[in-house]
Amino acid sequence: MGRGKLSLKATIRLTMMLVVWSVILTAGALFAAARHQDGQSFATERAVTVAQLAAKELDNHLQEGRTAGTDDDDAAATWLERVSRWPAVQGAALMRDGQPVAVDAPEPLATTLLAAGTKRQQRAFFWTKTPPVDGRHLAVWVEPIRAESFEGTLVLGLRLSARASGSVIAWQYFVPMAMAGLVGVCIGMLWLSHEVVRPIEMLSKVGADGSLPAELLEPTSASRYAELASLAQTLRCLHVNLDQWRSKADQLERTFDKRVQDETRRINLTLQRTQREIWRDPLTGLYNRRMLEENGDKLMAEQRRDGGDMSLVMFDVDHFKTLNDTLGHMAGDEMLQFVSQLLKQAIRREDFAIRYGGDEFLLLLPGVPETDAQQIAARAVALFGQHTKLLRDLDPKPTLSAGVASMRRTRAGDVATLMQLADSALYQAKRSGKNCVELYDPATARPKPSAGPKQTLVSAGKRVINAMF
Repeated sequence: MGRGKLSLKATIRLTMMLVVWSVILTAGALFAAARHQDGQSFATERAVTVAQLAAKELDNHLQEGRTAGTDDDDAAATWLERVSRWPAVQGAALMRDGQPVAVDAPEPLATTLLAAGTKRQQRAFFWTKTPPVDGRHLAVWVEPIRAESFEGTLVLGLRLSARASGSVIAWQYFVPMAMAGLVGVCIGMLWLSHEVVRPIEMLSKVGADGSLPAELLEPTSASRYAELASLAQTLRCLHVNLDQWRSKADQLERTFDKRVQDETRRINLTLQRTQREIWRDPLTGLYNRRMLEENGDKLMAEQRRDGGDMSLVMFDVDHFKTLNDTLGHMAGDEMLQFVSQLLKQAIRREDFAIRYGGDEFLLLLPGVPETDAQQIAARAVALFGQHTKLLRDLDPKPTLSAGVASMRRTRAGDVATLMQLADSALYQAKRSGKNCVELYDPATARPKPSAGPKQTLVSAGKRVINAMF
């Protein structure tokens, strides 16, 4: 069949058929060889069984002959005649010390048995070169006998099936069939590589690079290559379309990524703005109580881990109720806004100014010891007092009182505890005359009354009530 006369489909089919038939032939040869080995193993096992039965019967026969007064050699010859008539036995020989005691086998098998018994003193199995008898081959088995009544060698000539024949059959049948199968596989693979794989590789080159000419597939009119040339042209068209779609996909991906980034940025800004609004007091712009509750303990844990200190200053506007009652709530709101601006200017960027509620304010100062916090509070109190001196028609004028507590000095475990101690110091500042700063000292501090200051102030009269507000 000339080169290039078949189509690509027909070439692949013929190649696959050749390979499949070659594989089947090789598998058949290997299976037959395995059957041959199984047959030979079966023949060996059968020979061992027959020899063991014969040796056992010989021992029993010799013991019976001695009981009847028969000579051992005569009894062995009689036994050997019986064994020779067994279906699987063609002939047998019994030897002692390399000399025959009894032989019952036709020539030339008798000579073969005696020669085997003389040369082989150990157990052995081999096939004879005699032609088959009734489709069965002859095998010789040499079995040493170690019976109580007789020590010698039993040599049996056995008729075994042709399936368990000698190695000559294997060399003449199995090996040529296996070689033929392997040669067929090699031829099929070479043909497939030259007639199919090589053209497809050239097609792959054209498909991978659309600029390559279709003549790489060999300039021939063979139908196989004509099919590949058509496929190459199709691939070139696909290349053009693929480049266009890839460009559109890249552009769409960039547009989509930009939109995602813009939307993500907008959402993050919205979340940050919302978070700031949640943590901010709408009147003063300071942080509120919620921010303190959510972040106070975290800030305190960070300072404790870094070995630093943190101070908390609590402020309260003295006589704030008088201001509201005299000048109105709008004036009170303006005063609160002024306090917030004053506190913002008194702290660093990493500090926190908080409106805790009403006219109560907090400063949370990470890394600031109590002495520095006391100075910051004193400066705020002084500036506030200078501002309120300008207020006319207001008596008493508003002032600021402050209480300071530090984490290291008080050994407070959380912000809530630290705030209670600062509140106690603030209460002590109000008891001391207001418009001052008190530092909480665990050794000398007096606890704030649990019944609340209002009951005590009411019982003390108007002077104490004015002192609270």
